[in-house]
Amino acid sequence: MSTRAATFTVTTTAAGGAGSLSNAIIQANAPGTHTIAFNILPTGATVHYLVPPLDGFPLITNDNVTIDGTTQTGWVKNTAAITNCNNAAIKIALDARPPNANFRDMAYVYYGTVDVPPSNPVIDNTAMYGDGGDAGGTGRERGGYDPASGPPTYATGEKAILGIYRATNVTVKGIAFLSDAGDGYGLAIAQDFGGNTAILDRLAYDDGTCRGFHLAGCVFGIDPGTGADALSQNAVAMFRHRDRNGLSAAARRPLSIDATPDNDTVPNGENFVIGVAPGSADPRAEFNVFKCTELAIAAEGIHTRLSGNQFHNPPEFGRSSDDSDNPSILYGTDGDGVNDADEGNLFDNTVLLISQYNTRDKLFVFAGNTFGVTCAGVRTASLNNAVDEFAFSQLTRVRFGSDFNGVSDALEGNKVYDTLMFSFSSSTTESNRAWISMRGNTLVNNSVRPPLGDGSVAFEGENVYTNFMNVPVIPVITALTTTSLSGSCGTPVGAPYTALIVDLYESDPEGGAAGFPQGKTYRGSFVDNGLLDSNPAVGAFTFNITGAGILTGTTNTLTVTYAKGVTITSVSHDPLLCTTTLNYPLGNYTVESATSVLGPWTTAGAATGSSTTIIAQCGDTVFYRLVSTSGSGGGQTSPFADSVVAAP
Repeated sequence: MSTRAATFTVTTTAAGGAGSLSNAIIQANAPGTHTIAFNILPTGATVHYLVPPLDGFPLITNDNVTIDGTTQTGWVKNTAAITNCNNAAIKIALDARPPNANFRDMAYVYYGTVDVPPSNPVIDNTAMYGDGGDAGGTGRERGGYDPASGPPTYATGEKAILGIYRATNVTVKGIAFLSDAGDGYGLAIAQDFGGNTAILDRLAYDDGTCRGFHLAGCVFGIDPGTGADALSQNAVAMFRHRDRNGLSAAARRPLSIDATPDNDTVPNGENFVIGVAPGSADPRAEFNVFKCTELAIAAEGIHTRLSGNQFHNPPEFGRSSDDSDNPSILYGTDGDGVNDADEGNLFDNTVLLISQYNTRDKLFVFAGNTFGVTCAGVRTASLNNAVDEFAFSQLTRVRFGSDFNGVSDALEGNKVYDTLMFSFSSSTTESNRAWISMRGNTLVNNSVRPPLGDGSVAFEGENVYTNFMNVPVIPVITALTTTSLSGSCGTPVGAPYTALIVDLYESDPEGGAAGFPQGKTYRGSFVDNGLLDSNPAVGAFTFNITGAGILTGTTNTLTVTYAKGVTITSVSHDPLLCTTTLNYPLGNYTVESATSVLGPWTTAGAATGSSTTIIAQCGDTVFYRLVSTSGSGGGQTSPFADSVVAAP
C-alpha cells in the first residue's frame, strides 16, 4: 500500500461514488499525508451543498489529513477584523438538513473490533478494557463513562456531520456545517488508548489520540448561500475517553484526577488550534464563526488554543486535569508579537459567554478578547457572566488580560461590556496556588466590582481574597493629582508574593454610576516601594505618575495585584568552567540577567526542571532572575478602589 502524499479531489455533491467526499475520505484514510481538495462544477458564486450518505460521512481515521474547502473556485477569504462581521465566501457546505439528515453515529468505540458501515475500516479497540461481551453493553466501552454509572461520552444516538477518530494533525478549513433544529453535532472528535496496551501516563498515549487538530476558516450553523440559520446542537464535540469501572488493581492504568481508582482518562484537545494558528501567514482567513443551539464547543480537554473566533454560543471546557503552569486553555492572543491583533475572539451571546466546569489545577488565559458586543457593533447587554465557572477550590489559576511582559501588552487587554464578570465556586478555603490576575482590560458597565466582587458576602470572592491578603481587600485612593497618586492596600499573606503592583485606570462612568467602580482606560502601573514610590511603608504608596495621562477633573480608580514571583533557592558558580548553576522550584522559566539589580535585564537562556546552568563571564558581577514562560502574569488582583476625581 502506498504511503506517499496524495491529493484526492471532490468533483460532485453526491453522497457516494467516484468524486464524492465520502470516497475521498476513504482514500485519504490510507497511510500517508493527504489533502482532500474540491473542484465541483459550476465554479464561481455557487455554494455546493454536499449531502451525507445514509450512515453519515466515513470517519477520518488517518493522521495528517487536510480537508480544504478553500480549494473550491469562488472561495474568498475573510478580510474583516474579528470585531466586524465575517466576509468570507464559503463554497463548500456539508448539509445534513432534512430530508438528508444523515449523521455519523459516534457510538462506535467498543471493546474489541467495531461493527461499522462497510465504508469504514475495522477498528481494533482491544487495548480498551472490557470483555467485549453481553448485549446489554456492560462489557464494552463507547469512549466514555462506565455504562453502569452514567451515560457514555458518545452514546448511541450521539451523532455528527463529520467525525474524526484516532487521527493526529487533521486540518479542516473553509467548510460550512449545516444541520436543522439543533440535531446532532457539526464536528465530533473522539480518541482513546488506541492499540497501546502498555500502562503509561494519560498524556503519553499517541496511538489513539487526535493531537494537533486545526479548525480554520469554517462556519457552523449559517447557510453561506442564504445567510439563514442551519443550527446543530453543539458545533464541535471533543470529549475525553474513560475506560469503564470494575478492573482489578493489577489491571488498572495510572490514576487520573477523576477520583475513583479504576476510572482512567485520556483528555481531548491536546495541542488543538481552533482558529488562528501560531505564526499564521494569513490570520483573518483562519477565523471561524460558531452558531448553534447549545454550545459552540463541548470539550473535556487541555492544551487547546482558541484564537480568532466569533462565538454566538458559548464554548465550554471541563473535567480533565493539568497541573502545569503552561496555559491549559488559551482564549485569544498568545502575546508573542506575531498576529496578536488578529488572535482575539468575539463573544456576543446574549446569555452566557464562556462556560467552564471542574476547572481543576489548570491555568486559563483570556487575552485580547471582546465580550458583549456583536460584529455589528451593538452591545448585547446580556448582564450575565462573562465566564462561568471557576473552581478556585480546585487550585484554578486565571490570567484575564495582560501579562505586562513588554510584548503586545495593550493588545492582551480584554474589552468587556455589560456582564456579571465571573461566576465561581468558592465553597472551601482556597490555597494561594489559586489566583486570578486581571490587568490592563477595558471594563464597561459590568454589574459587580471586578474581578470577584468586594469580598463581603459568601461566593463573592470572600475566601479567595481573605486567603491572599489582609482586610480591607479594597484598596483606597487617599489623594490624586495629575502628577501624584497616594493610597493604601491590604498587605499580602506570606509567600509567594514578591511585589504589590498598582494599576491605575480612568474609571468607567457607567459602572461607577451603578455603584460598581471599574477601569475603562488603563493609564499605568507602579510598584509599591519601587523607584517611583516615595512612601517606604509596605501597603502604602505615593507615586510620581507624571506621564500617565491623568487629566484634571477625570475620575480614576486602581487595583492592586499581589504578584507571585519565583525564588531562586540557591546559586553556585564554577570559576574553572565560568558557569553558574541556578536551583529553583520545578517549572519552565526564562532566565534573565543584568549587571545591576535595577537592570536592564536581558534573556540569558531557558530553564526547565528544577535547575539550569548558565555560561557566565568570569570576574563579572551578574544578577539573575526567573520569569515564567507561561506568560501567566500570576498573582491575585484586588477589587477596584472607589473612584476619585483628579485634582490639578
